[in-house]
Amino acid sequence: MTWKNHYVATGALAFVLTGRLDVTLAAMATAALPDQLEVLLPLGKHRGATHWVGLWLAVLAAVPYYFPNELRRIAPALLGHHGPQGHTWHLAIGAAAFGLALGPLLHVLLDGCSRDGVPVVPFSRARLQLSLYRTRNHRWPWDVSEWVFLWLLLAACWWGWHHR
Repeated sequence: MTWKNHYVATGALAFVLTGRLDVTLAAMATAALPDQLEVLLPLGKHRGATHWVGLWLAVLAAVPYYFPNELRRIAPALLGHHGPQGHTWHLAIGAAAFGLALGPLLHVLLDGCSRDGVPVVPFSRARLQLSLYRTRNHRWPWDVSEWVFLWLLLAACWWGWHHR
């Protein structure tokens, strides 16, 4: 999936999952982080160690450990309950931390929907690949299946948001 499509898909998913614009913007800011880390830290082939789901689940799981007070105040809003009104610094820090950790996880899960998939374990041949769309069509600079997948995902997010 192209980076711009990662930003769009991550934004839609983050907003449907949390209903919060601040979390959504933070998630979108890191939507391409796994690919960007591959450029900075060449650890092998594309969709290698930086695309391991377990890594980003661990990062997301660490957020409550490092930001317990902030997330305690934001948790009701993330769960769909009416949380504290207004934006205190606790809400801003908690939302940013949660969103910054959510973006790469959604990126890797979206890549797991492609034909190429993502590693189940780092540096292994076992891959999570749902084959819902394909990337790297060498005849075209884009692939129709990726666009169809993105539009179906956006339609599902729209439907999910309106039928909460």
